[in-house]
Amino acid sequence: LLLEDHGYAVAVAPTLREARAALAADDAYDAVLLDRFLPDGVGTDLIAEVRAAAPLAVICLASADALEPGDADLSVSKGSDPDAFIAALSERVDARRRP
Repeated sequence: LLLEDHGYAVAVAPTLREARAALAADDAYDAVLLDRFLPDGVGTDLIAEVRAAAPLAVICLASADALEPGDADLSVSKGSDPDAFIAALSERVDARRRP
């Protein structure tokens, strides 16, 4: 809802399997928000696939605790300031859209 409130279209994929299917069907993602832990694996396992399928997408890794983004472009702790998250995400998305 937070992303939709800020003008983002949202597709939800609660498992790695569903995320892979969504990537195969559509590569027009501006951003991909990956949960660190999913029912069928770890969100970081999907980073390389996202980069290949949607190379301009900003990848954000979400976790219950603070963590470094690693191969992701951004990380966010669940419960962190939503305005700061939207600002950081929007800044990165806008930068990727510029030629």
